Amino acid sequence: MRQSRAPDRSSWLTRVAALADLPWAGPEWLVAADATFRRLVVDEHVVLYRVVAEEEAVVVLAVLRHGRQRPLDPNDVPSR
Repeated sequence: MRQSRAPDRSSWLTRVAALADLPWAGPEWLVAADATFRRLVVDEHVVLYRVVAEEEAVVVLAVLRHGRQRPLDPNDVPSR
């Protein structure tokens, strides 16, 4: 019986955390009319976020899987 290995979430979470240092690294989210909204593809995930320059903050709005991926299990979503 073939065992599946759980994906290493630490890799993509580390790259998402790097947005704190490079908030403008992701391209603009073209659907939004405001350039502060950004979209970044990290492995099989799409991170939608907003750069709030006045507060020197990055607000992650959503983390989605690419369309061909199964939806995330609620237990796999990291909590604050």
